[in-house]
Amino acid sequence: HLVEQLLTLARLDPENALQDTTPLKLADICQETLAELADAAQKKHIELALEAECDGQIIGNQNAIYIMLRNLIDNAIRYTPEKGSVCVKIDCNENATHLTISDSGPGIPAEEHTKVMERFYRGKAAQAPGSGLGMSIVQRIIERHNALMELGKSAHGGLEVSIRFPSHLNHQT
Repeated sequence: HLVEQLLTLARLDPENALQDTTPLKLADICQETLAELADAAQKKHIELALEAECDGQIIGNQNAIYIMLRNLIDNAIRYTPEKGSVCVKIDCNENATHLTISDSGPGIPAEEHTKVMERFYRGKAAQAPGSGLGMSIVQRIIERHNALMELGKSAHGGLEVSIRFPSHLNHQT
């Protein structure tokens, strides 16, 4: 798993152009990812929810977006205690597509928000196993898609990851 993550990071280096960008529906990729991770959530009695007010049209590399979503949702499930919840929300306007993943886990202290993007960084309170590369990969994918990410506290006290993708309307020629 570690070697696979290191290879993913290398492929996402700025020198390597992001290949195969096409119009994507974020809602479809979210549904697919949630379905794949449903067993892991079910084992912990975690409620998974998708609230899509739109289909989340973006321009991107489908495999990279899938890897980003899988990392974020998998982290949310791993760090959320039993009988918790993980919610994926998609909102759109003419300027951007907003993706928010929130959970009822322990969250990440504000002073660690930038550190978790560093390679191999593991939070001080990290309980779940991991390599410390997942959020670094997520950050690289987001940068390569000209998107912005913010970490904050969810309404349930856990982590909320908010990602703003430029509207695909801005990419039409």
